[in-house]
Amino acid sequence: MLENKVTSDEKLNLVLSEFLTETGRLLSFNNLSKKFSGKEIKNDAELSQIIDKLKKDNYLVDTNLMVEEVTEHTKSIDYTYILTFEGEMFIESGGYVAKKDKDIQERERISNIETQSQRTSKQMLNTTIILAVGTALLVIVDLLSHWSQIIKLFCNCW
Repeated sequence: MLENKVTSDEKLNLVLSEFLTETGRLLSFNNLSKKFSGKEIKNDAELSQIIDKLKKDNYLVDTNLMVEEVTEHTKSIDYTYILTFEGEMFIESGGYVAKKDKDIQERERISNIETQSQRTSKQMLNTTIILAVGTALLVIVDLLSHWSQIIKLFCNCW
C-alpha cells in the first residue's frame, strides 16, 4: 500500500499553520509535539529541527517563557514560541510549498528565456552569414559589370 509521504516543505507549513489557529499565535514545544509527533512529524528531534529552521527564517521567535512542569517523578521545561508577522504573512501566502512552486516556475521561465535567446542568436548568426555572402556576391557582380573599365584603368591597354 502506498503511503503519502509528507515533504519537508509541507511539514514546515503544518507547524507554521498550527500557530495561526492559536489565539496570540503562541505555542509550546510540548503542545506541538503532542499534535504532530508520530504522525506527520516523526519525533521530537525532527520537530526541533523544524522549529530551528522556522526561527532561522525569522517566522518564529522564542518568547523566553519557560513553562516548568513538575510531576511526582519528573521535572521538565517547556519552551514557547510565537509566530512573527512575517511568518503569518508567509504562511497565508502559501508558505514553503508555494515558495517552492514559485521557484520552479521562475527556473522554467529563465530556462525558456535562455532557450529563446539561443534560438535568436542562431537566427542572427545565420542572417549575418547570408548578408555577408549576399554582399560578397553584389561586390563580384558590380566588379564584373565594370570589368572593362577596370582593365582599362590598370592595363592602359585599350
